[in-house]
Amino acid sequence: PTSPVAATDPVAATYHALLLAHTRWSEQQWDPALNAYRLADFRFAVVLGNAVLLTAPGYDAAAAGVDRDTLHSRTVATIRRYAATNRLAGGTEWGQRLFWDSTFELYFLLAARLLWADLDEATRTNVDRIARGQAAYASDLGTGDDPLSGDWTPNGLTGGWIGDTKLEEMGVYAQAIAPGLAWAADDDRAAGWRERFLTWTINATGLPPADRASQAVVDGRTVAQWNTAHNIHDSFLVENHGSFGPHYQEELWRTAGRTAAHFLTAGQPLPEVLTRQPNGAELWRTMRLMASDAGEPFMPMVADRYHLYGRDVLPLAFLAQVQGDRHAARAEADLADRLMPYLNYPPEDRLTKFSGEPKYEPEARAEVAISYLFHAWRAANGGVVQPVDSTTFFTAAAGTRDFGEQAGLTAQQTATAFAAAVSKTGFVSFLWAPAHDNWLFDTRAASLLPRQSAPVLGRTSAAYT
Repeated sequence: PTSPVAATDPVAATYHALLLAHTRWSEQQWDPALNAYRLADFRFAVVLGNAVLLTAPGYDAAAAGVDRDTLHSRTVATIRRYAATNRLAGGTEWGQRLFWDSTFELYFLLAARLLWADLDEATRTNVDRIARGQAAYASDLGTGDDPLSGDWTPNGLTGGWIGDTKLEEMGVYAQAIAPGLAWAADDDRAAGWRERFLTWTINATGLPPADRASQAVVDGRTVAQWNTAHNIHDSFLVENHGSFGPHYQEELWRTAGRTAAHFLTAGQPLPEVLTRQPNGAELWRTMRLMASDAGEPFMPMVADRYHLYGRDVLPLAFLAQVQGDRHAARAEADLADRLMPYLNYPPEDRLTKFSGEPKYEPEARAEVAISYLFHAWRAANGGVVQPVDSTTFFTAAAGTRDFGEQAGLTAQQTATAFAAAVSKTGFVSFLWAPAHDNWLFDTRAASLLPRQSAPVLGRTSAAYT
């Protein structure tokens, strides 16, 4: 791998500044007794943000709160330690388990590749063993459940869509294989890995009626030949935890982003399935219908993962800078404008607040780092994708949709405002956001209508032109 070139566009500059400022938090995770960053909640995955700062120009010790040499020595020591303690390299501490060790392996392995020249031979060997071993492990599971992961399941290649999509779980199975494909293409098992990677990736957004009708050819086969899963509503909505979950709909592009980063850094061509995702355009159209002025979507009925911000960066960066969508670039720029004020709001120096789990913090750092790498890649290959202006974005996003009685959501997006009505029992609410203002209401709280648990007796929807 080569070091990233300077990415100097405004959004990339924000990402770089965020990584520097966030280093104040990540340095609190250093454990002198381990001579490494902490294991708990995968905090050692901060090494990917460190690796980007160490390989990109413009390191600022004052902003980071640590000098460059100290950060470098700590990062290399951490990579050395956790490469050796991964189960796939003969250790006992972490790794191999799909949910969620394999996700953090993607960040960890990418950091190691960025700092490859600084690693000793034993560590390089362990890194290679992890990439190959995880690809083999995930591929050898076939369509079965991971015995190390408790009750997490993709439900084979059938999936699930009412209340609990399996889009995310299939994405995890796919992304676990990606580093092996990107960095160990010479492996005798690589052809089998690729088949399994493509199968999981393409089925993640499965919608049988659409897939059977599609004649599109992706990675050598029609979608109809690839797909059996049903993971999304026919109104192109994703549910998880019993309600529409934007975070889980974005997971399509989040797992693709983690995956693409390895192929691009390794200088390998992207599998077509990452740039021509079945039903992906329709799912992105839904997200634009729900768009706010903050880049992330409105969440009128979300059960969790509310306003994580740092976790919402990578899906937009992937859509914008890898798939080349200028409307996604607008949303990405809008979110980037919010990130530094968000980071500085108490609790300070955090990229995720108020919702989710402790492991989201190192995860967000890693994904901001990947987003920076996408900008660096674009800068070196014809230029960063420029956003459309906000008026163009919201005019194109405008529309209405009744997502159906099961989903219980009706939304209207206009050039000047957003509105949504929720009829799902336990989530009944009405959200109106003039000027697409995503700070006006916390949509989880009782605002214009109280939440209730009584059954909804009926719902109607009418469209006017």
